[in-house]
Amino acid sequence: QYVNEFCKTDLSVKDGVLNIDFIFDDENVADLDPDSFYRDHTLHSLWVYFLGEYLHKKPEFSFLFQNLNRHLKVSAFINEYYKDLEVPNIFGELNFLLSRVAEVLEYEDSVRCVTALTHDLGYPLKKISKINKSIRSVLPFFSISKFGEFDFQFENVQQFYIENLLEILSLNISFVIEISDFTFEERQIVQEMIDKINKISTYLFNLQEPSEEEFLELRLLLSQATDKQADILRRIYTIKGAIQKDMSAILRYSNDFEHYTHGIMSAYLLMKTLKAFSNLPIVYSNPDNIEL
Repeated sequence: QYVNEFCKTDLSVKDGVLNIDFIFDDENVADLDPDSFYRDHTLHSLWVYFLGEYLHKKPEFSFLFQNLNRHLKVSAFINEYYKDLEVPNIFGELNFLLSRVAEVLEYEDSVRCVTALTHDLGYPLKKISKINKSIRSVLPFFSISKFGEFDFQFENVQQFYIENLLEILSLNISFVIEISDFTFEERQIVQEMIDKINKISTYLFNLQEPSEEEFLELRLLLSQATDKQADILRRIYTIKGAIQKDMSAILRYSNDFEHYTHGIMSAYLLMKTLKAFSNLPIVYSNPDNIEL
């Protein structure tokens, strides 16, 4: 816009700019940047982070985040409640696993920070086509007819990494308790206790505190469990991990990668750069029964 204003000034022919405005007839050339409204992405990322933190800490915006990491918050809530029951012979292993899951909440603010500051890392690749278009529009004015566009592609050796990245992003990881693995006789031995635990769990899954009376009643019942009952309950309340592959998600992410969408390219760059991802201790042979 500065050049256009300059061209409107009253200048003589000898200034050599009388007809300079013809160069800017093409709307694609008016601004040599690929976007007319360019923004500084470093500043933009900082604003995203600061604004996000502001919204997250303001009580009036809490409804926006009520489902954020809800499963982690539920795990932490259940873990604390079961610890207070003081029956480690029954819930010891469950408490250990839930505490590991709940540890992720300690890094919640760090995750928000990294997400905000890196969400546009893949932006430059997305803009290459627009940059090529802008250059192609300018060059004829310099009598340049041949232009080799900047192009790139990933090598075959990188395809395995890319395919596994897309698969990891599309996986749904869940934690389950399988009572169906036990016989009818075993379930009958502990059925009363299971019913009490399930009733309490209904409150806990909704992040609600059961009454003091219900808590004391359950703790007394579990403290009186025989060794056999305690062993059955311990085995019942052992969490199993399960992985499900979301094919529609894989197709969406593959399409995004094909078009160099900046979101998926940012994820790719993070995965390649941060050692935390390459050191993930995930080993399994049966996706329906992952050892935790």
